[in-house]
Amino acid sequence: MAGYGVSVTRGAASVQMFTYASLLVTMSHNTLTFFRETFLHRFIPFDNAHDMHLYIAFLAILFTAIHCIGHLINFYHISTQPSSDLNCYFTEYFRPTHVLASFEYWTYHTITD
Repeated sequence: MAGYGVSVTRGAASVQMFTYASLLVTMSHNTLTFFRETFLHRFIPFDNAHDMHLYIAFLAILFTAIHCIGHLINFYHISTQPSSDLNCYFTEYFRPTHVLASFEYWTYHTITD
């Protein structure tokens, strides 16, 4: 029903989880000091952690935008489905089968408290 918007949204969400967790690690002084003393310092330049932090922050913002676009794609696909199909997917949603809900309804009137 939602098409490729679900894949875009979930993929971007996975990248977001990784980038936002990595942002904290790249600026943690104690963690960087610990990793500098291990064998990993031969492979990863921990002295350039600030630059890496900026790159990861840019990726986080980029994939946040992609994630939002994926949600917009999902909203569009849901709002263009036939009403009879939506009654099957959303059993608590009662509307006459000949009346289609608009995009505005799905985005503004279905917000829960």
